[in-house]
Amino acid sequence: MQYIGARYVPKFMGTYDPTQAYENMCVVDNGLGTSYISVKPTPAGTPLTDTDFWAVYGASSGAIINLQNQIGDLTDLDTTDKDNLVDAINENVSDIQALTTIVNSYSHILTVGKNGAMYTKPSDAYTAARSQATSDAHVLILIYGGEYEDQITAIDTHYIDIIGIGNVIIRDHQEYPYSPLYVGGDMYIENIYFIADDPGTPNTTYAVHVEGPEAGRLEFVNCRFLTSDAAAVGSGFCQDRTVEFDNCRFSSSYSKGLYVHNYGLENTTNQMLIMKDCIFENATLGQPVFAAEDARYRAGTEGTVTSILDILAINCVGSRNAVEYQQVVSGVTTSLPYIPLQGAGYQIALSTWADCPNLFGLSAIKQKRRFKSNTWFDASGITYIPFPDADKYTVTGTVKFAGDTGPNITSTCTFIAQEGAIKIQTNDSQYYANIIWVDLTLTTK
Repeated sequence: MQYIGARYVPKFMGTYDPTQAYENMCVVDNGLGTSYISVKPTPAGTPLTDTDFWAVYGASSGAIINLQNQIGDLTDLDTTDKDNLVDAINENVSDIQALTTIVNSYSHILTVGKNGAMYTKPSDAYTAARSQATSDAHVLILIYGGEYEDQITAIDTHYIDIIGIGNVIIRDHQEYPYSPLYVGGDMYIENIYFIADDPGTPNTTYAVHVEGPEAGRLEFVNCRFLTSDAAAVGSGFCQDRTVEFDNCRFSSSYSKGLYVHNYGLENTTNQMLIMKDCIFENATLGQPVFAAEDARYRAGTEGTVTSILDILAINCVGSRNAVEYQQVVSGVTTSLPYIPLQGAGYQIALSTWADCPNLFGLSAIKQKRRFKSNTWFDASGITYIPFPDADKYTVTGTVKFAGDTGPNITSTCTFIAQEGAIKIQTNDSQYYANIIWVDLTLTTK
């Protein structure tokens, strides 16, 4: 490796030479289109297939040229096919170059692997990273594929990021508040599968637990979270905390996908939850998302605490359309099957830009005047569909039992347009707690 601009970066050494010894983080080409990086000082004569010393790094530019030449030699492809293949290859080159740029932006890179890496446990790499990370020297932890029985407590983290390479699983079975990743502060986490589920023994903690008073931005990209009896992810908030999930999957056998609550202190601002392109897989007893307004309850006051948590959800889907919002004030619990919209006076508020057609409770249905989808009646025969300024419209529609091909039960229903939601209620108890199909039309009064 080489030290450039206050950071350690890979050193590119050209074609692999079996007679040469290599330092840590040297990149060589095998001459056939694949490059390898040394994960520790490597003696001369060590073959590239020895995973104790070498890891696959990517495709070199020379390999790309070689592939392009081979495509040009193919006589059974027409010009369009050849051009498409070349474009695809060049796109991969851009991805590799982008990844190299990201890696090179860190001052220190620590590796974790079953064999040949700097550390064998993610928690050990994190402990080492804390002693190196500063505002001027960010640290990247690269975890190679494998399953790791480990627990990382990173409750006040800054300037440390974690990226998994290949199929990376971090599993732990400790009880709440600990979890495979117990985190707060500022961190980027990508391509990790977190599991809090001991086979045969129900676990009561999250796969990832976000907590603590440390401000910052926590971003999870291409991650998966699995639990049994607890929510897949539990996230508390605080002053100036943003938590973002991009293309993540939340799975819980008997509980919620994501549980969130606002901070329990007066005048807490800039709390933000962002979810984009996420999937929630839940058993029939769990909601994809459960938001609890804890501030007033925790502070022991009524009506005086201001602690606003804003939620933005885009293109998220769930196995159940069952979002829940809960407010506790002086021992009195108010529950809604949707996140109230911004401006409605609640401490947890859904952005008016939110758009998750599969999850009515996470969609402001902005600018829509007609929509249709599955939803459900609760145990009292009521469903709510969030809609900005719904009280300004007359609502008509069709309701069918158990899907769009089921029997028409509109005659048993009433439609009530409220300030921030459309309330549909059936007077026939046989349809309580069942899935329904709605086709609604809103006409301006």
